[in-house]
Order: sequence, then structure tokens, then C-alpha cells
Amino acid sequence: MTPSSTTLTTTATFTPTSPLVPGQSYTLTLTSGITDKVANALTTTSWTVRTALVVDQTSPALVEVWDRDTNASASGGGYSAARLSGAKSTFTFTGTNVTLVGRKATDAGKADVYLDGVKQATVDFYNAATQWKANVWTKTGLASAKHTVTVMVLGTKQAAATDTWVYVDAFKVGTTSYEESNTAVKDQHRRTVTASAFGGSYDVTNHLATGDTGDKPLFKLVFRGTDILVDATKTSSSGTAAVYVDGVLKATIDLYAASTTYKARVFDSATLSDGIHTLIIKATGTKAAASTGTSVSLDQVTLK
Repeated sequence: MTPSSTTLTTTATFTPTSPLVPGQSYTLTLTSGITDKVANALTTTSWTVRTALVVDQTSPALVEVWDRDTNASASGGGYSAARLSGAKSTFTFTGTNVTLVGRKATDAGKADVYLDGVKQATVDFYNAATQWKANVWTKTGLASAKHTVTVMVLGTKQAAATDTWVYVDAFKVGTTSYEESNTAVKDQHRRTVTASAFGGSYDVTNHLATGDTGDKPLFKLVFRGTDILVDATKTSSSGTAAVYVDGVLKATIDLYAASTTYKARVFDSATLSDGIHTLIIKATGTKAAASTGTSVSLDQVTLK
């Protein structure tokens, strides 16, 4: 980099190619490969920093996964499902064409499809008889470059449908299929914007246990620390969630409240060994008798 001749200072920003682990310590080193304008080498220097101890749903370190179900008739043997408006699944690829492959069913609703941020179509996953590996939407004639396709759940349906589920089975580029579980596919639960939440928003998902044939919708965070605290939003339509640390069930938490309660502390792991851990919060599809739904939210995670 060459400093500007019109400013006294110049800032260099280094952006990691993948998300850093929250709570982890990293050593940054600047070496003699850096020189000034007359070729004087920098004296090698290094320092250690610890990454953020507060993680909210906007952090790239937080992984959100739709409901995953299995069926031999699906592409790759499984598919993803979401029904709340605002939930989305984004596929990043390089190519000149792309196809969204879905499952059509009697309980399916509608979604908007975006290409590189521009709305392309509203598609309907409803069909009177179940259809597997259905080509829901296709785009050809693209520039050979990186593109993104986003499937946005609308939470709407035609009159004949019994629910608003959107079923993403795979994405096809040319003859290559990318399953819903591929790393090029990123899910996001519905984001609710409110000044009452930490950071101005929280994410929410829900689950229906009836007919479930695979893993449940979840939030996942890999972190380093000796304790992890979870805050969520409790509502009258919230259900229960199972909380796992390093694959071990630690608690089943109930997010029901008669009136909406923001910034509610719902889990404290207590003391953990100082190392890398994995937190998973899964919607169970169950609820208290007074609740009107099975929603599970995540607002913020705090590390120690």
C-alpha cells in the first residue's frame, strides 16, 4: 500500500477469508516484508488479540439451519424446510445457469426468488400430489461469474394449500447438483427487527414435530471460552428448545411468556474447560399448554 500524500495517516484493513472463532485468541504479526518508501524494513512486531465475546444473529460465526428432513425420493436423500415469512436460503455459485430444485406438496406455500439481489419471480411449492425433485425456477444466460440465489419464504399460500412450507431440495448448476446441506448454501431464520432486542433484532424459527424425519431447525456456534450465556425473546407463541454443548444435552428451555419479554437470559452453561466448544440450540416442536406455537428465538450469546 502507498500512503496518501494528502493525509497524515493511512489505515490498512485486513479481512479474514473465513469467520474467526468468537472468544479465540489470535496472534497478528507484521514483518520486515513491509518497507517504507525508501525501502527501510519494518522491525518485526506482533500482538495477540481475542475476538468478540458478544455474538448476535448478524455474526457470520453463527450458523442457522432450516428443518432438515430425509426421504429417499429427494435429491441426495434429504431436503430443507421453513414456513415463517422472512426465512431465507442463499446459494452462492459460479456459472452461467442455475435451477432451484424443490419438493412440492399439499402443505406448501410461496417464496420469492432473488438473483444477485434482484427479484426474479414468486414461486409456488404447492401441488395436489407430492412432487420430488421438481424444477421450481431456472435462470440461463448468466455471465460466467459468481452469483447468489436467495429463496425468501413469504409465509403465504394459495387457498388449496394447508400450510406455508417452502421445501428446498437442491440447486443445480449445469449438471452438478448442490444439496441443501452443501457449504455453498446458507440458511437464515426469520429476522425480527425491534429496538427492544440486543443489536436491534433477533432471529426466530419454529418446528412441527408431526411428520419429522430428520434434524430439527437449529442455531449453532463454535466458540472458545469458559462459559456461555444465551439471551432470547420470550413470547406467547414460543415453544421449547434443546440446548447442547459439545454434543451433550445440557437443558431443555421454555421460551413461553404470557407477554413478550426481550433480552431474557434462558441458558448459562456454567464453567467450561478453556477450549473450543460447540453450542447448538434446536427447536423441539413442543410447547407449554398455554402457548399458541412452537417458535424458538435467539437474540445474543455472551462468552467468558
